[in-house]
Amino acid sequence: SALVGLGSDGSGKIDDVELESKSRELVDVEAASSLPEYNFRCQTAKIMLECASLLENDSSDANSTINQCAESAIQVLGSLIAQNDEVIEVWYLLGCAFM
Repeated sequence: SALVGLGSDGSGKIDDVELESKSRELVDVEAASSLPEYNFRCQTAKIMLECASLLENDSSDANSTINQCAESAIQVLGSLIAQNDEVIEVWYLLGCAFM
């Protein structure tokens, strides 16, 4: 039964940790498949970085908004890197987000 994944200790019980990790993996796959397309997310990150830059140049009391725009861009760019880490533009934008 261990060969087909029905149990790991021979007693027919599935290890709780193993079951939980498999369920998390399924949730992650479902969440990733429900994301917008790659190019849309890349353009969205660019817009968020541009907003952070414009707010920074405005020099008003909008520090929390600047941080929120930059953090959101970093999250989106992180999801893009997780999907495909060979796109140089995404790495460049991520570097810009930390400047």
